[in-house]
Amino acid sequence: MPNAFAALPAAIAACVAANGVPLREPLKPMPPALDHAITRPSGSVIVIVVLLNDAWMCAQPVVDDALLAALLERLLLRLAGGLLSAGSG
Repeated sequence: MPNAFAALPAAIAACVAANGVPLREPLKPMPPALDHAITRPSGSVIVIVVLLNDAWMCAQPVVDDALLAALLERLLLRLAGGLLSAGSG
């Protein structure tokens, strides 16, 4: 455990050096180059919900009822066949 405590100051110094400035303490804070429009959070939430709904609809597969019925029938037949073969053995 002593090695871990000895390495802690070096790790902190390395993190500060890697980022250039200490976390949450910029040396010369500057305003952004371009002002952004301020919106209410509810407006942002509505936009995000709309985008997520659009992505969700694009990701939904199109399944025909006949195809779904055929797949379920095959699944049930395989399960029934497996149960019958397991019971006879």
